[in-house]
Amino acid sequence: MTDLFQEFWSAYPRKVAKKAAEKAYWKARKDTSHEDIMAGLERYCALITAKGTATEFVVHASTWLNQGRWEDEETATRVADSHTARERPLYLRQDNGPDELSEDDRRRRKARAEAMEEMRREGLDWRVCDPSELRRRVTARLTQEQESNHA
Repeated sequence: MTDLFQEFWSAYPRKVAKKAAEKAYWKARKDTSHEDIMAGLERYCALITAKGTATEFVVHASTWLNQGRWEDEETATRVADSHTARERPLYLRQDNGPDELSEDDRRRRKARAEAMEEMRREGLDWRVCDPSELRRRVTARLTQEQESNHA
């Protein structure tokens, strides 16, 4: 019987709190089959892959089981279809579409996206760094672009 939980655990994408996950697994098994849980897990794995979810944002297995998430209806196909905007560069992404951006807004967005990517390559997370660092880099890029346009 423990083999069933082991199959679930080995397939689950985030390996934290194994004891809590095992307890939640056997509790869930009172109401549903192992096959249903595994089918839901397969859909969940496809979904987080389609969304590009970082491992640290994957729900703990115990939470996933306790919430009955194997019954979730959101699918990877639906997510992939709704995220075609990811094909556009970051600085062009917005709800209203790229045509409504002024040229100045496009330049600022592009400079910000490039600065964030530069920080990522340096191993810095722009979300937790001092905000002035991102502003400094964006301003430097805009100034550099302006100087090269006037040269």
